[in-house]
Order: sequence, then C-alpha cells, then structure tokens
Amino acid sequence: MRRFSLIVAALCFLSACSPRDFLTRRLAAALIAGSDTFTVPQQFLLHTGPVSSKEFSSPQYLVLQHRGWVIGSATTCPADVAPPPCWEVAFNGSEPLRANTIRRFESCFARTGFRAGHLVGCYGLAETSLLATGAHLDHGPRFLKVDRDQLMQGQMKPPASSESEFVEVVSSGSVPPEQEVRIVDPVTRMLVGEGEVGEIWLQGPSTAHGYWKDEENTKEIFGATLASENMPTRNYLRTGDLGFLQDSELFVTGRLKDLLIVRGRNFHPQDIEETAQQLNSRLRPRRGVAFAVETAEGESIGLIQETTTKEQQELEYLARIVRQTVLEQMQVVLAVIYFVTPRSVLMTSSGKLRRQATREALASGRIHVLFEDKVFELQNQ
Repeated sequence: MRRFSLIVAALCFLSACSPRDFLTRRLAAALIAGSDTFTVPQQFLLHTGPVSSKEFSSPQYLVLQHRGWVIGSATTCPADVAPPPCWEVAFNGSEPLRANTIRRFESCFARTGFRAGHLVGCYGLAETSLLATGAHLDHGPRFLKVDRDQLMQGQMKPPASSESEFVEVVSSGSVPPEQEVRIVDPVTRMLVGEGEVGEIWLQGPSTAHGYWKDEENTKEIFGATLASENMPTRNYLRTGDLGFLQDSELFVTGRLKDLLIVRGRNFHPQDIEETAQQLNSRLRPRRGVAFAVETAEGESIGLIQETTTKEQQELEYLARIVRQTVLEQMQVVLAVIYFVTPRSVLMTSSGKLRRQATREALASGRIHVLFEDKVFELQNQ
C-alpha cells in the first residue's frame, strides 16, 4: 500500500494534479476504457498551430476542462497527417447546454477536422456513477426553439409567431433503457407531463445507495418517493436540476436552488447573466451571478458582474445598457447591479459558478465593489 501511495504521489507530481483528481479522472479512465489516456491543460484550447500526429499515434481518450469536463474519443491517426483529423466525438455535460457554445466550439475545431454535429450532449452526476443520459453520434445535438415566456411558466412550447421572444435549448441526450428519468413537481412530488419543467429524479442500476456516513442527506437526496407511486418503497435520487422530457430526450434548464421567482415568473440566473455579458467586451463572460433580492417593491433580481474597466463614466454606461437590455428582453428590472474586479466571482474546482457563496462574500465585504447602481432599496441584505 505504501509503494502504491508513493507511485500515485509521483504521478500526481509529474501530471500536476491532486491525488483525488488523478485517481478519479485519470487513472479510472485508463482502467475502465482499457486504453492509453492523456490529459491536456486549458491552454490547449488556445493553441492555434498544427498538432503533430506523432503525439497522437495510437487510440487515446482526450480530456479537456472547459466550463466543465469534455471527454472525446479519438481513433488512430495516420503518422503522416498533421493536423490529425482523428477526433471523432466530444461530449458536453454542461448544465444547461448552450447552443452558442456548441456552435463556437465546432467552429473553433473545424480546422482540425472536427465535424459539425459531433459535439453531443450528455447528463450525469457522481451519485449515478456519472452517466444518466447520453446522445448517439449519428443523431447529433438536438436544438429546440422555445417560447421564452412559456418557459418561464414551466412549459415547453414553440414560439407563437416569428416575432415572439424565444430561447434555444439543447438536448442532453436520450434515456438509456436501464435508466429511469422522471420529471417531478418538487413541491407536490407528482409527475409532470411531457414538455413541462420540473425537478429531474433518477433511478437505475448505477445509482448509489447514499452518502458515506451521512444518513440525513442520504434520506433527503436518495430516498425521494413519488406521491403518485403505487410502490412507496421505490426510491429516487433528487438531482436538484430542472428540466423537461421531449420525445424521450432530456433538456436541462437550470438548478432548482438557483431559480429566481419574481411576481410568479421563473427566471434562470444564467439567462440574466448571459444577456448582460453579451453587451460589451468589458463585461467578463461567465464571470457574473444573478441572485434574488427583496426590495420595498417586492421580489427582484440583483447582478454581480466582473468588469475590466474602473472608469466611472464607463461603468455608469454599462449599468444603464445592462438594465435596459434585461428589461427589454426579460421583462424584469434589475434592482441592483454591482460591478466588481476580475477574479471576484467564486467558482468551484470544475468551473461552476458559486452564486450563493459570491453573494455572501459581497455582503460580508470580502469582494471589492467598483460600482453600485441601485434603483430599489434592498431589504434584509
């Protein structure tokens, strides 16, 4: 055991990763797949020159970390081809998937021979031994245009007309035969119909039995039962994710705990954040969090956004266009906007936004605010 520990420690040092990362993401891939493995740093995504085929002369698994894990399977590359057109498929497990992200990725890697439609969606979590749904390569990613207002009400409906506001949602793949995916009203624990948004519940042979020595969370997360279920002993895993099923394909729309409710309308924070960040290059992409606030006028939404400028006039202008655009596109007023310095927004080790933690850090004064723009007086902040 001591010799094995020393070997793992040495390999971790050489590959610049933690023991947990090495064992769960790198060594496990080799053992399960039965193939050689390699990982690359995030700088790979910024590489613009040709890639020598000598480096990829045998079947490999390519693991990239970019807004979550993207795992791609590569076939054998001929020794005289550079760049090698050998990357066959990549899987995107983001929650939710973004149509623009998929198109940008495909465009970026098209020069390497990566084909459009070969970045496919999947969904999973550690509690289900990773995979819950996945897409077939021959199907490619499925995109749906959904009426924005109807989606805010928890319904998947196509736009009523060409002038209707819509959002584009992307499938996370179909449900495997041995896996069971249920969409459930998180309050009533009743099943919802196809195309209706609810909490994603899972059950299958790969689902864990619970958390190690944590009976309270095990009962809450792994012991969910349907109110309409005839067999009360049938337990489901509550994922905390929101989504809907359409033609046996899963579409993830957001996180239950992150959902913002203003005057009976549901808003996903990532929609607010992306709407703001697309307006100006000074607003750092994927470095902002929207959150619920209480005002004298009732429920509202606040935004913490990283920016690369400190000029007050420019910050005033940015706040004005952000609030105006969110109002026009989302029909909701941002009660407060905080512009903060880069690297202020907190994230997990896998690149996910820590919205609640960022809000708490701001409230406790641990985040330096460059500019604050408030239209309503906040309560209980």
